[in-house]
Amino acid sequence: PGAPAPGRRAPSHRAPGRRRKPPAPLVRRPAVLVAVGVLCAGGLTALWLTDSEDRTAVVPPLAGIAEYDAGQTLKASGLRAKVLREVSDSVPAGVVLSQSPEPGARISTGTDVELRVSSGPPSVLVDPADWVGKPYADVKAALESRGLKVREQQVNAGGATGTVADVTPHGPVPVGDTVVVSVVAQPPTVGARAAGLRPDGLRAGDDRGRNGQ
Repeated sequence: PGAPAPGRRAPSHRAPGRRRKPPAPLVRRPAVLVAVGVLCAGGLTALWLTDSEDRTAVVPPLAGIAEYDAGQTLKASGLRAKVLREVSDSVPAGVVLSQSPEPGARISTGTDVELRVSSGPPSVLVDPADWVGKPYADVKAALESRGLKVREQQVNAGGATGTVADVTPHGPVPVGDTVVVSVVAQPPTVGARAAGLRPDGLRAGDDRGRNGQ
C-alpha cells in the first residue's frame, strides 16, 4: 500500500473495539488523597492548638496585695478567686498571704485560684448583751481569760450595784487590746447627797482628783 495522503492521520493498528482509557481524576489518585489528608490533619491540629491556647491563662502573682485587687486581676485573666480566711499576727486584714496554683502556672480559664487572705490578728467578739447585768468580777475574769485587758469605769445607771452596764468597744476586738467595762456605781448615801457628793467621793462639778490635783 502507498503512503497516506498528506494531512491525513495514519490508521491505528490497534484491534478494533478497544479504546484508550482516560487518565484517572486527580482526586482519585492515592498520592493526592494522602497529601490532602495530611494537610487537613495539620490544619485541624493547628486550629485545636490555637483554640486550646486561647482557653488557658497564666496565673499571676497575688501574694501581698489586697483581696479586692487580687480578685480583679484574676477576673481580667479569665480566672476566679476562691478566698479562705486565715489569722495572722503580722499581716493586716484583707491582704493575700498565699495562693494556689503558684504564679506562672498555666491553667484553663474559669478555674478557681485559691487565695489565703489574712483576717488580721486573733480577736474576741465583744457583745454587750453577753455581759450586761452580770457581776463585774465575773465579766472581768471572763474577758481576761480570752486575752483582753479590762479597765473598770463607774457609772450612774440603772441596775444592781456592781453589775455591768456596758462593755466597749463592741464587735471584734484584737487579742491584747483593752475593753472598758462600765459598772453600776453604788448610789450615794443620804449624807453624801446632801453634801452634793458623787459616788466617787467628789462634789458635783468637781473634776479634780481626791488629792486635789
